[in-house]
Amino acid sequence: MGDAQSRCRHCGHGGSGHGAHAGGGPQIARLRSQCAQWRGPLGRGHAYGAVRVSGKVLGLVGSGRIALAVARRAQGFGMRLAYTGRRRNEIFEAATGACYLDKKELLASSDFVSLHIPLTPETRHYMAAADLALMPPHAVLVNTARGAVVDEEALVEALEGGRPGGAGLDVFEREPHAHPGLRMLPNVLMTPHRGVATPDSLIDMGEACAHKIFDALDGRLPQDCLNPHARKA
Repeated sequence: MGDAQSRCRHCGHGGSGHGAHAGGGPQIARLRSQCAQWRGPLGRGHAYGAVRVSGKVLGLVGSGRIALAVARRAQGFGMRLAYTGRRRNEIFEAATGACYLDKKELLASSDFVSLHIPLTPETRHYMAAADLALMPPHAVLVNTARGAVVDEEALVEALEGGRPGGAGLDVFEREPHAHPGLRMLPNVLMTPHRGVATPDSLIDMGEACAHKIFDALDGRLPQDCLNPHARKA
């Protein structure tokens, strides 16, 4: 999108950050919901069949603002944090205490894996069959990023095979349709990508958008401009 906007000499903008603050809560809520539904050693629905998150490892894929918001909330539950990405992010590490792992190590060692990456040609099917097979049988995959970063066909087969043990999905590969196999699985929690749609967050995002428009009209570089070089064209 940024390249097309640059050719038209328009500034493209990322999110204002308000969505990140609102988004961090729903990710943790999905994680907790999966724990409550977990088929523990005494069976699903038993009073002692749920799983606690305290002391468990949350593996974050990405280290941007939403990942940071999720990490801070996870700290409140006493979770241990790890993350992966194209490179280390020392600012993220200082803010969260998370340790950097490569992708394979993170998938193999995390109790929960939460995806926070954009959809690009490189990240399409970031979680494919071989990646899902690395996750432990008790692990849960949470995707609130973009649906196509997960190969849904492979995910259905992986969940049926017990690796990983569950999934919390807020986005889908072919929205608005979810893979029919996902709807049949008892270890999948699906939601309609509405976690950010609170009145406060919508007002904040609208105000942030207006401020960026005013900045551009006044000749200032708006915050979160994705293609600042376009102004020099």
